Formats: sequence, structure tokens, C-alpha cells
Amino acid sequence: MRDDPRFRRNRGFSLLEVLVTVTIFALLFSVLMSGWYQAMRAQSQLDVAAKRLQRQQQLSQVFRRMVAEGLNPPFNGGLKFRGDANGFDTESSASLTPRVGAAPTPTELRILAKGALKQLSIRPAAEAATVYPWLFLRASLAYYDHAGNRYETWPPPLRQDPMANITGALQLPALVQLSIQFEGDERQQTLLAAPRPSTWNMPEPTPPIISLGGN
Repeated sequence: MRDDPRFRRNRGFSLLEVLVTVTIFALLFSVLMSGWYQAMRAQSQLDVAAKRLQRQQQLSQVFRRMVAEGLNPPFNGGLKFRGDANGFDTESSASLTPRVGAAPTPTELRILAKGALKQLSIRPAAEAATVYPWLFLRASLAYYDHAGNRYETWPPPLRQDPMANITGALQLPALVQLSIQFEGDERQQTLLAAPRPSTWNMPEPTPPIISLGGN
């Protein structure tokens, strides 16, 4: 009876066959999970890199716009720019506020301490300061003249710039450098911006001629 073919066809899977099948499914599941994990990790790294790039672009736009219109008050007189490693005072027509047709306004940019970290603050005159949410492990400013000399303060105590004796726009630094290291980043980054002279220079009004006496 055991040799009956019908009996052999109705017999179930052996234990060995079940174990082999389970092992194959476990291997396939392990491969699929490993691929899914690698894909999720790559997506996470891509998201972090995209956010880091967006953050850097936003900071670069703010910094370059702020420096590009730099003029030091009093307007139309004196040195055009004053700064040190922690910030600078300027007069800017790019105050980063939604005012249409704004004339150059005394503005200050400062690197503020927030515990062990640092933040960037920009405050136009008679307005509240804007403290940006970016957190830095390190942040500092430096200034370059037209001869390529680097200074921690501006104007420097002893300028070697061959154009130093020329007044006007050349009293501005040729470049302003912001060196920063974002929280969570391993590398330090450098942003450069070039101030430019204002187009708002207006001559003093001519006093009226007053005729005294007869005719």
C-alpha cells in the first residue's frame, strides 16, 4: 500500500523542504531590506546636502546683498566703512526690509554669541534687529584692500594699498570675507563680497542768492 502512487502524490512537504523554503525567503527578505535601508540612507543624505546647500545660498545672498551697498555714515563724508572680526557698521540701501525706494540707511551687521554657538544679526537704524536662525560653530570677518592685503579691522592702522590716498569708493575694502562653520558641518566655508560705491551721492544744495538793497 505504501508503494501506491496515489499515496505518494498526497504526501505533504518534508521538514527539509520547509526549512529550505524558509531559508530562501529569509535571504530574499534580507536582501530587500538591505536595499531599502541603503535607499533610505541615500535619500536622507541627499536631503541633508540639499538643506545645507540651500542654507549656504541663503546666507550668501544675505551677506552679499548687505555688503554690496556698503557706505559708512555720515553720508557723503568721512570713511566709507568700519569693521572688525565681529561685525561692521555701514550705510546701506539694501537694508533687507521691504521698504520701496529706501535711501541709504545706517546699518550694522554683528556676529552674536549664543551660548557656545554664534548667530548673524543685521540691524538697520531705527528698526529691530533681524537675528537669523543659522547657528555657527565659528564665524569671523576679515577685510582685503586692493593690493590683496588681509586685515582684521577696517580701516587698517597701516595701509599698504597703493590706492589708499584716493578718496571716495576706494576707501571701501576691496573684499569682505565671512568665514563660517555651520553647526553639524565638518568643514569651514568662506563667503566673499565686494562693496561698491553708492549712486546716491548728491551735492549739497546751493544757497539762494539774496539781493541786499535797492535794485
